[in-house]
Amino acid sequence: MSVATALVTSLLLGLWVILAGATGRGEVLLGLALALPVAVLAVRRFQARLGPQVRPARDARGQRLTAPLRRTWALLRWLGRLVVDIVLANFRIAALVLWRPRPLRPLFVELPLRLESPLGLYLMAASISLTPGTLTVDLCRRRRCLLVHAIDASEVTAPGDTAPDPQRWAAAMRARYEDPLLEVFR
Repeated sequence: MSVATALVTSLLLGLWVILAGATGRGEVLLGLALALPVAVLAVRRFQARLGPQVRPARDARGQRLTAPLRRTWALLRWLGRLVVDIVLANFRIAALVLWRPRPLRPLFVELPLRLESPLGLYLMAASISLTPGTLTVDLCRRRRCLLVHAIDASEVTAPGDTAPDPQRWAAAMRARYEDPLLEVFR
């Protein structure tokens, strides 16, 4: 039994005990008998859907490295950065709406990606859409890029510049969101 299967089994069993109010041995064994096959099927299906990008990292001799720990840390780093960006963007958008010194200049930016995993692409698109002021409009699968709408060109303009710099903005988005996701889905 893999670690993932054991973890999902224990989570399902815990949920069974809490929701069913199982206190006897027979009830707990029934919960285990239901949780184990469901967990095995769920883990197999999840691993099959994620594809080849979710596999343990190995060194030159073929031995497993501490990939799960690094991936978990990268995922937590991405999530923390996303939460901070969402909070800061809310204040920035509120300031734009309440104290609009000039008219808004909406802009579309094409964001090329290096991610290959469907889940990674989804998380990248969701990261951008969840941050106020930006919205993922389209995913170009062949070219692996996102079409992103920014509510104001100042989000894409560097301080002191008069014209927006989409390449600089795309590089910043890749560094903030895509790089940690690449570590997770390698």
